[in-house]
Amino acid sequence: MNIYLMNLFFILDQGHTSPNLKGLEMATTERNLLKDLMDRYGSMVGGKDLYLALGFKSYGAFRLANERNEIPIKIFKIPKRRDWYGLTSDLAQWQMSLTQKLLDNIEETRS
Repeated sequence: MNIYLMNLFFILDQGHTSPNLKGLEMATTERNLLKDLMDRYGSMVGGKDLYLALGFKSYGAFRLANERNEIPIKIFKIPKRRDWYGLTSDLAQWQMSLTQKLLDNIEETRS
């Protein structure tokens, strides 16, 4: 399981679920995620790293999703380069949005 999700589950299990704390924790987690991704990929992520980070198991699956306009972040080509690229910050925001949806679902089931 992703370390960021494990941290968020720990926070929720400790009862820190007030809206103010959740927003602060999400901001901190997003900063940590962005820092980790920037350290790993730099300001752009491309090729195999991009499609794996987006959850695709193969380039073929990524290519089909791109043809159907189903890629969740803005991707682009660089002239004279073969691969697709995306901004690391967009990737981090998208990954955090998935975490937020998961947290919302957990809150709904607890209510």
